[in-house]
Amino acid sequence: MATLRSAPTAELAGVSSEACGPAALADLGKDQRLLVLTETPLNVETPLSLLDTPITPVERIFMRNNHELVHTEQACWSLTLDGLVRRPLTFSFDDLLELPRSCYVAVLECSGNGRTAFAEAGTPAEGLSWGQGAVACAEWIGAPLALLLERAGVKATALQAECTSAGPEPFVRGVELSKLLDDAMLAYAVNGQPIPAAHGGPVRLVVPGWGGVNWVKWITGMRLIAHESLSHFNQERYVIYGADGQVTAKVRELQVKSIITGPTAGELLRPGLVEVRGWAWSAGNGVAQVELSANGGASWQPAQLAANQGPRAWRGFHWAWHATPGRHTLMARATDGAGATQPLTAPFNSLGYLNNAAHRVEVNVEAL
Repeated sequence: MATLRSAPTAELAGVSSEACGPAALADLGKDQRLLVLTETPLNVETPLSLLDTPITPVERIFMRNNHELVHTEQACWSLTLDGLVRRPLTFSFDDLLELPRSCYVAVLECSGNGRTAFAEAGTPAEGLSWGQGAVACAEWIGAPLALLLERAGVKATALQAECTSAGPEPFVRGVELSKLLDDAMLAYAVNGQPIPAAHGGPVRLVVPGWGGVNWVKWITGMRLIAHESLSHFNQERYVIYGADGQVTAKVRELQVKSIITGPTAGELLRPGLVEVRGWAWSAGNGVAQVELSANGGASWQPAQLAANQGPRAWRGFHWAWHATPGRHTLMARATDGAGATQPLTAPFNSLGYLNNAAHRVEVNVEAL
């Protein structure tokens, strides 16, 4: 295996995210222009203008945490795989490196991304006030989880793997076994460098096409169970509540979606040709088409698509818009390879998950 490039990482051991305000982002190897939503735990959003490359640099990837940051040295890391398996096993970091590796470009998106758009549409939702910047696209390298599960010998009754993180307050999330066997990996590198502790290193779970809650950081345990996990993050959060307060669905797959990264909201433009650009993605079906509108959805024009990085990755788009003086509502909507198209509005749910409504950006074009 090729040697991974080393990368500077912050010393997180014993560091509380209370100390991780905007001025301290650089200490975590993060771009100081990122937006800190909360400091305890640390949650950081990427301004859309910084999402300007096909592969998102690690320093610009958003951060979503439900607990404090954790630091574990590679030499001390291990993963226990037990429960409904014939051979309970423990894997070290070196064990992962000895396995055939998986490598692909995939979108990481928080399921609450776009939550503020519900409020903009008239009904606020509960939860962190994510704009549209809780998303990134990176190259992930690691060990295919199916190989580890095969060695352990999965019993026929297993339904989920209850995944647990390290730390004094472990995060627990049950993930469907069928998805883990399909294309999940235990990732130890991102964009060619070891995964920083601030992003779940030395090893995090990668579940392409599914929301970030399933990409368990600092993972140290997987217990196979015959039922859905009773974890708070399976039963009370990352679920869709109906009007009667009952759970109607669980948050798993991403929705087909697109964002406009330029021009930015409120930007003052000059009349003439303006490049409208952004990214589109889906749950793993690729992107077949992106349409753009400059009149709030009254009419649509096809955008030009950039190179395809694979079905799990986002795809760039751009459109040469002939801007005329006045106020304009730019909109983008994507269609994936299976034919699913973004809606103009997304069904409201009280926790504000999976808002994939067509992205709207208000801009002004100055008069000549």
